[in-house]
Amino acid sequence: MIVVGVLLGVWATGTLVSEADEDPGKAVWDEFVGLWVTCLLLPKELGWLAAAFVCFRILDVLKPWPARRLESLHGGLGIMADDLMVGIYGAILLNAVRLVFFP
Repeated sequence: MIVVGVLLGVWATGTLVSEADEDPGKAVWDEFVGLWVTCLLLPKELGWLAAAFVCFRILDVLKPWPARRLESLHGGLGIMADDLMVGIYGAILLNAVRLVFFP
């Protein structure tokens, strides 16, 4: 589902890009796919899913390296890539917390 979401997202968000707006605010599919990545391997329970949402949003605002740099990729790839990287960071962080503190 994530792979298909990424492939469709690169295409779909790429259709919204213009010279005047390289990262249009109406492109939100990247946020969904990034959140799905953050939820990988987490228990599908309300608390963990809420933590995934909060973690993803914080990391998406902060955009730790190299996520911010990935935004500069061309078209839909740039729109999707930074949120995928942030989703990977979130998945690693939350799964580490789960494995260390909730074995």
